[in-house]
Amino acid sequence: MEIPLSLRRRADGTTVYGIPLWYRIMTAAILAFAAGGLAISGEAPGIIGYVVLALLVIGLLYQEIWILDPANRRLTRKEGIFPLSKTIAIGFEEISSLRLSALATGTVPGSAEEKLESEKAFSILKGGADEAAAFRANEKYSLFKPRKKHAINLVIGTKGGEDYLVDSVPASSAKRLLELGKAISSACGVEMIEG
Repeated sequence: MEIPLSLRRRADGTTVYGIPLWYRIMTAAILAFAAGGLAISGEAPGIIGYVVLALLVIGLLYQEIWILDPANRRLTRKEGIFPLSKTIAIGFEEISSLRLSALATGTVPGSAEEKLESEKAFSILKGGADEAAAFRANEKYSLFKPRKKHAINLVIGTKGGEDYLVDSVPASSAKRLLELGKAISSACGVEMIEG
């Protein structure tokens, strides 16, 4: 299951792109229900019970978050299991590029087909779900030629030569990625490139 990250703006001016609150609430409720069931039974759980509880705790403590902090001129990424999560802070002055790139499954990088499918992905991004449905309706499908899946990636490049993938989402639901890219672009003064 892929958890779609959510984009939120806080009152202090920071922009947060991370795991949504509904996921935390749902995971905590399932964990409480499972732990309560085990406590009521009065017996020690089997190995599967311990595994399920451990997975629920890991799911609750896992964090994947990007924090855009214009006041401190910093972009921070936290990923991993709290409190052992890895934190990377990128100063605005270190950011050299910001780009949206397209990805289509089943294409060869650099080919004419890949270029055409990338254009379709950006067209879907601008048109949303209706545009994606129109492309699917016009596409021929068979077991030997499955439909191509179009995705949009937001990538941050640094002056040190490192690239950071912020997220990769289906092109039809990439509006939040576009919004985040625009927020980063305006905060740090780096133009966002599409393509």
